[in-house]
Amino acid sequence: MIYKILFFIITLATFSLSDIIGVRQDFHKLQNDDQVMRYLDKYKSCSVQESIPYLAAARMQRAQYAFYPHKKIEYFNTGKEKIDNYIKLHPACVEGRYVRLLVQSSVPSFLGYSGNKGADKSFILANIETSELPSEYKKTILKNIHTID
Repeated sequence: MIYKILFFIITLATFSLSDIIGVRQDFHKLQNDDQVMRYLDKYKSCSVQESIPYLAAARMQRAQYAFYPHKKIEYFNTGKEKIDNYIKLHPACVEGRYVRLLVQSSVPSFLGYSGNKGADKSFILANIETSELPSEYKKTILKNIHTID
């Protein structure tokens, strides 16, 4: 019986690890509404908490492709709220701040969502080496944030 429980726990951890790897990799490939929709559908049941900011940012990206202004605002505000709430609950999470930095650096300034760019970038640079992220992903993060003012 103990072996069955142990096997279940190991299997669950392996699936969770592969899920977050996919969430990270696929997030950086999103270029159109169809890809965003497939991404959201594919990872909507991901149980890894680190996926929350990525999914929220993808939802925000839907605003770029929405036709109706009220839908644009809904997508943007819903995603923004989820990212900000995630960071409030996990203030030491480099990934959450990284995703927020990517979003804030790409949205138009008139939306007023750029107030954390400097603080998030500083936090990431100060804490990325000690984070538990895979070393290859740390390199990706650093490469991406060095292009942000």
